[in-house]
Amino acid sequence: MKKLLLSTAAVATLLTVALSPMSAFADVFVTASITKTKVVTVVETINIDKFVYVFVNAAYTLAGAAEADAIMNVTNSDNHITGQHVGLVDTVDDYRLYSDANITGSVNGGTGVAGINQDAGNMVNQGNVVSVAAIADEPDAFIDAQAETDQKNTFNTLVDSEGLDPNGGGGFAPRKTATISGSINTNAGIVDLNQNAGNANNQSNADAIGIALGGVLALSEAALGQVNAHNDVDEVQTVRRGLIENSIAGNTGIVKVNQATGNFNNQSNNVAFAALTATAAISTPTNF
Repeated sequence: MKKLLLSTAAVATLLTVALSPMSAFADVFVTASITKTKVVTVVETINIDKFVYVFVNAAYTLAGAAEADAIMNVTNSDNHITGQHVGLVDTVDDYRLYSDANITGSVNGGTGVAGINQDAGNMVNQGNVVSVAAIADEPDAFIDAQAETDQKNTFNTLVDSEGLDPNGGGGFAPRKTATISGSINTNAGIVDLNQNAGNANNQSNADAIGIALGGVLALSEAALGQVNAHNDVDEVQTVRRGLIENSIAGNTGIVKVNQATGNFNNQSNNVAFAALTATAAISTPTNF
């Protein structure tokens, strides 16, 4: 019985110490493994819209109308051109493939509409389109002229090489030459000319002419779209020359000239012309 009391007293003493105001400290080390997944999503949307509206309102009761449209669509696609390589000591002229396009002393003093295409290359599209609409002696007439052109060169590959000058001298002569000399002078009217000595070129001229003699409204529009994409050109020692001299002088009217000696070129001239005139006189000259 006495032993039990002592034990009880010891327990009470320990509880008293534990509950006393004195604090107890201990160091605790904790190791934790945390897996964190972060997902960042960025969504960016850019919309650019451009709208152009053209409205023409005229309070007229039209008695006549005329329209001129010149439309051209030219395409060179998936073409492959390979040139014959000629070594420095090779004397076989048949493999040199010289291309010369020459217009000399030509297309002079003409009147009216003239369209000329000259080509000395490969896979070339050339075209001239002229559209004319006219109304005479109608005071309440409407005239409209539009010229549209679309040209494309896509997925073309060219491998071309130059040879020695066949005339000697140890140099390289121009293998592709386009020359306009003493030509396209003193013409009156419309002259369209395309000259090419290269490869896979597109050349075009489009004219839309509208004339209303005494009309009330005239509109004209010209649009052009050209594309060169994914082309590959590999040329070695290539010499080209394009020359226009003593030409395209003293003309009256519309004159358009395209000249090319290169590759995969798009050349185009678009003219849309609409005119009103109050009076017009057509007479025959009289010699006194």
